[in-house]
Amino acid sequence: VPGALQAFLEADRQDVPLKPYAQRDKPLFEEWLQGKREGGLMSPTCWYRALAYGHQAETERKVNAKVEKPYLFIGCTDDSVCRTEFIERPKSMGLCPDLTVREIKAGHWCAYEKPQEVAETLVAWLGGKGFLQV
Repeated sequence: VPGALQAFLEADRQDVPLKPYAQRDKPLFEEWLQGKREGGLMSPTCWYRALAYGHQAETERKVNAKVEKPYLFIGCTDDSVCRTEFIERPKSMGLCPDLTVREIKAGHWCAYEKPQEVAETLVAWLGGKGFLQV
């Protein structure tokens, strides 16, 4: 919904708590904040803005390239941005024939929220594909 995020931020709502990894007393919070002080948000938000304004929509409709390598898609149950079901279209089109889909109960930043589970998922998948000994 256009303007929804801006309205949410400007409302200064306090009823949506930060995830534990993003709270002010955590090192990640200060590291993230420092990075934004130095580089701003322009670069990190380019993909989202291009998506919101439809800059890549026509190109993406024409892309029909197969991923010929093994492909692991980790989706998250509470991710409002990169929904797990988004992999269904390329899957149904046969664009990723060696696809493994795993889902973790987490939000968009699952590597911060559930690092152990993400690591275990990666190691198990890599081992199952013969890329490493487990």
